[in-house]
Amino acid sequence: KIALTKSNAEYYHLVMQYIARFHDGHFTVSLSNKMLSDIPVFTDLIEGKVLISSSIDRKVLPLEKFPFDKGDEIISVDGKPVQDVITDLTSYVGLGNPLSERAIATWALFHRRGARIPLMSGTSTVRVRKADGSLLKDVELTWKSSGVKMDDESIQAQAKALSFHPRVVMNYDDLSNSSVIEALTPAVID
Repeated sequence: KIALTKSNAEYYHLVMQYIARFHDGHFTVSLSNKMLSDIPVFTDLIEGKVLISSSIDRKVLPLEKFPFDKGDEIISVDGKPVQDVITDLTSYVGLGNPLSERAIATWALFHRRGARIPLMSGTSTVRVRKADGSLLKDVELTWKSSGVKMDDESIQAQAKALSFHPRVVMNYDDLSNSSVIEALTPAVID
């Protein structure tokens, strides 16, 4: 999979998924990505359901466009059941407690920090059901991006300034050794 990555962002997110498989919150990698993509809807995992967890800013999402509010349930995102989307997002969150991993993935459903989870752009079709069951509707929502995009040129410049290559691989020969990350050149990885 490493050889198939086309950018440092793809590579870093692959490393995040790899590390998350250990399910250990003490073992992580920090990415130099200040980018955020979000849809102004906050969600939480409550009794196994993905619910809107706070009031909607009606200046950003008017009632006519998004007739939902706190307590209403997210059913699917882009045609994929929301529980499957949450499962996919947990592949970037390695904590050790599956419920905590799902809770963080639920919070990240519409708030993607590029340092941990791949960013989104464009629009997503979100199916939402009113808490009282009176309305089930598909709504198209637009992802907003902010921050400084992680690109290969800026990563290379940062790496050069720090005298190492930004791509890393894991060395598990001795897990008791606190130094488990070794910087390697792209020739070794590619």
